[in-house]
Amino acid sequence: MKKTLIILVLILALLFSVTGCAEQASQTLEQGKTTVEYLQGEFAEKLEEQGADVYNGKITNAEFKAGSTGQITFVETKDGKDGEPKDIPLDKKVRVVYVTNSSPDGNIMNGEEFVKAFVPGNNDNFKVFTLEDKAVLILSVEL
Repeated sequence: MKKTLIILVLILALLFSVTGCAEQASQTLEQGKTTVEYLQGEFAEKLEEQGADVYNGKITNAEFKAGSTGQITFVETKDGKDGEPKDIPLDKKVRVVYVTNSSPDGNIMNGEEFVKAFVPGNNDNFKVFTLEDKAVLILSVEL
């Protein structure tokens, strides 16, 4: 009886350790995919398949308000004309690929990093992907 109990405990311990390793490997693979190319390509395509709205235009302001609530003010460009400014909240997990002088190939940032790096008044063009009226992906068009 003791032997059976010990074997059962060992089997359960082995199962839990293998499950934990598989989960950790999966997370590592997901993190490994976070490249400029992945965000511009496969990730953007997945968002469109999920029904994301895609806007092209300029960001005129980016800020964080109380806590971790961020927002951008976006002016969509259609047929060469600017539309009305629109405030778009930033999703907590928003990913941004932003071209700066120090990173001409694009720098991957979260929302808070983008707000700090953003320079109001520039003429950078962006493609903004929104789900449930929140920005989930922002791409510099210069890439």
